[in-house]
Amino acid sequence: MERVDVDNIKIWLQDELKYLSDVVNKKLSTHDGMEYLFLNSLTDGDKIYEYLIRPAGKMNTAELYDHILSLPTSDHHKSKEDTLNAIMGGAMVVFFGKEIVTIKVVQYESSGVAPASTEATVHGPHDALSESLQINLNLLRHRYHKPSLASEELKLDLDTSPKLVVMYDKEQVDHTKLASLKNTLLTIDGESLQSVGALAKKLNNKKNLFPTVLITERPDRISYNLTKGKIAVLLEGSPFCMILPTVFFDFMSSMDDLYQTFWVGKFLLTLRYLGLFISTTTPAFYVAATAYNPGFFQVQLALSIAGSRASVPYSSYFEILFMLLFVEFLVEASIRLPKMISPAATTVGGLILGQAATEAGLVSNIMIIIIAAVAITSFVVPINEMAFALRITKYVLVSLAVIGGMTGIIIGIAILLVYIIRLDSFNEPFVKI
Repeated sequence: MERVDVDNIKIWLQDELKYLSDVVNKKLSTHDGMEYLFLNSLTDGDKIYEYLIRPAGKMNTAELYDHILSLPTSDHHKSKEDTLNAIMGGAMVVFFGKEIVTIKVVQYESSGVAPASTEATVHGPHDALSESLQINLNLLRHRYHKPSLASEELKLDLDTSPKLVVMYDKEQVDHTKLASLKNTLLTIDGESLQSVGALAKKLNNKKNLFPTVLITERPDRISYNLTKGKIAVLLEGSPFCMILPTVFFDFMSSMDDLYQTFWVGKFLLTLRYLGLFISTTTPAFYVAATAYNPGFFQVQLALSIAGSRASVPYSSYFEILFMLLFVEFLVEASIRLPKMISPAATTVGGLILGQAATEAGLVSNIMIIIIAAVAITSFVVPINEMAFALRITKYVLVSLAVIGGMTGIIIGIAILLVYIIRLDSFNEPFVKI
């Protein structure tokens, strides 16, 4: 077999893998001049022990070389690029003096991987991140095989600091933004970090209503964003990942948009934006139309609304505020209650109290329809952090509708748009066409 320049290839591989926090490069103490190299997050430790470590204690170098070549998953070195790709695919490289052999010892993590619960898809993968950093790296590397995928472990200056890994594609990432992020992470102060959400809170401007970093549990979303030059931050003990920089569109997109046909994806995206508009503006439009601008409706609809509110003893503002807060209580209760009783308790509570409030004349029938529409459309936003922020904006618009009617709503929407446009995510415009 043709001899190869092992030393130069070894140096080249080490240089290509220097940004990977999970690379392992060791020498065999029982055989002088022998080394092995692999990615810890992709490989099976039991296979490494079975194929190399245990036989190395019983065989001489020639016997060990023949043993490894006899393995069904072993292969001769062909080129340094092929060897690098083999490592990124879950292979171990063994250096025998002047020979190089690759052994496929890939491990596919299944234990500890739960289905996605906060970002469900119809046709997409169902696996979600785990609380184990090692499993998360395994999941991501199986979806992103390019050698340019780098992972750097950072040590934060905190009282109790779990492992933190920054992942990015060296060929796609903006290195200026990457350096800025790493400097920011290293200067974070505080007592401890228990989740990626706490880290995002420290990175996000405290006065921002809208999130400027995206938190996800889906490995496929992370992999997709890495191809776009974005940076992923993983934290030991947290089943979520932080992605940045982000734009407003990222919070409205679902991975199903990529898995469906073109027009179906566009239709679903349009539905989300329509739902966003309905959930944030409908309560304010109702207050403005009933209290200030009844001419906004046709005569028949205006009379129907007036007849429905005939028994309601207070203004439309208090009526809709009461119902909005009631829905917020139901949503919060559904989150906090045990999963076994949460659906039944919130469904029964909503139906009984809503019907009782209508029969008692505390709210109108039209109001029940409006609140139901607002509650349903509030959940079309795929990312929870953005959905929570939008839930707050409807109260602001309702307050402006009380003050200025339709004019107040228009002014409020204009201010909201200007505010969103002025936001940025690590020097990336938040609203980007």
